[in-house]
Amino acid sequence: MTEQVAEVRSPQGAGEQRPNKRMRTLSKENVSGASAEPDEGNATETRRSCEIQVEKVEGSLDSELNFLVLVWPEEGRPHGVCKVKYVSGTTYKGEFRNGTRNGHGTFTYEDGSTLSGPYVNDRLHGLATYTYPDGTRVVGEYLDGVSNGKSFEYDDRNRITFRGTWNEGVRCGRGIEYFDDGGRLEGTLDLSGRMNGDSVRYFYPDGSGLVGIWKEGRMQKSWYFKDEDDATGVEAMNDEERVSHGLLGPYRYDPPTQDRISSDPLLPDPYESRAVAVRPSHIVDAGEGLFAKRDLMYGEVAAFYSGVRLTLAEVEARGWDQNANAISMGSDNESDDEQDEIGFDQGEDLEPDQSWGGVIDVPYIYSRTSHYAATLGHKANHSFTQPNCKYEWYIHPRFGNIRCIRTITYVRAGEEILVNYDYNEILENGELQAPEWYKDGLKALKSEETQI
Repeated sequence: MTEQVAEVRSPQGAGEQRPNKRMRTLSKENVSGASAEPDEGNATETRRSCEIQVEKVEGSLDSELNFLVLVWPEEGRPHGVCKVKYVSGTTYKGEFRNGTRNGHGTFTYEDGSTLSGPYVNDRLHGLATYTYPDGTRVVGEYLDGVSNGKSFEYDDRNRITFRGTWNEGVRCGRGIEYFDDGGRLEGTLDLSGRMNGDSVRYFYPDGSGLVGIWKEGRMQKSWYFKDEDDATGVEAMNDEERVSHGLLGPYRYDPPTQDRISSDPLLPDPYESRAVAVRPSHIVDAGEGLFAKRDLMYGEVAAFYSGVRLTLAEVEARGWDQNANAISMGSDNESDDEQDEIGFDQGEDLEPDQSWGGVIDVPYIYSRTSHYAATLGHKANHSFTQPNCKYEWYIHPRFGNIRCIRTITYVRAGEEILVNYDYNEILENGELQAPEWYKDGLKALKSEETQI
């Protein structure tokens, strides 16, 4: 796994610190032989720039102060709105006063990312926005060219992903991290920008959650709470009091491996336990199924799907009798060692389809809830025509990157949870790679459609 680095230094071709998703240290690069050209967007300032005829800029990064020192010709220093291009490919467009950046300006880097904000005496100072090439962005306060103060981070759909503070380019203090699946994490960040302390709260999408001790971005010991008000009371108790009050827990970061499904396979997930239950299925010969215990709104998470971690090659080498509970996690592009290291770390690129490939599997010996009840997603049965849920990814504080089952319509209490398994891989011989019961059902469905 890629090492996480806590501090971000000056980027290539620019004198300001810019944020980085993986918190890497960015290399410095001397910039020389760049050119300045007038901005056509402002007639008055353009005339000023043209009159001074600035044709060449030489500059370098000051290794101690981490800001760009521009060396201009003695005569004709830029004044007004100019566009400066550096040999690295980075450009700066903004206001100059007697050769220094003063006023609003924007750096555009060679990778397409931008850093835009107010400059005072050549340093970014005030509220600025850094936008990544993929459209995600960070809006935060800068002081003398370094990110210091409040910070808000957004994904490419303008949904907030982090709210907190930065100190000299590092997340610090209290912070809130928001996840695509609806969960969020609140607590104190350590010097590496990861959740750390004895009062970190993880919130499930419904507002319930787990509160307790986290270390280096991973849950060490947490207890269940029903809502935010309840969390305060749970947090104030000691472990003996929590046990005497019958609180659910403790829960720990316990990611499955290739050889172990869970250190406590009978400890149920508290959110899932309130949402679904295992009962005899209404589908003929299906055995057990998963049922809603309460009304589930459209888009709600109904259940979680964890299991042992296998590679795609391991699964393909087995028969369908062994793969009844196997579900893909995306491209199989990580080694076994990297899979075992996947954790719930702030700063990690948390898209599960990128950070871990392979397959989740609940082996036959764990198919009964008397042997495995930590997650119940593998109990959901298939429907070609009337699924009410679908599989999605989920970042779980206990299991790490797993799958979840999310509703695609309103599901009433007592209704069976159904998912379209959607086996769609076609082999080289043109045959669908799926169990026989699925192939038979698909043929019957197509036959019915033909007769209509």
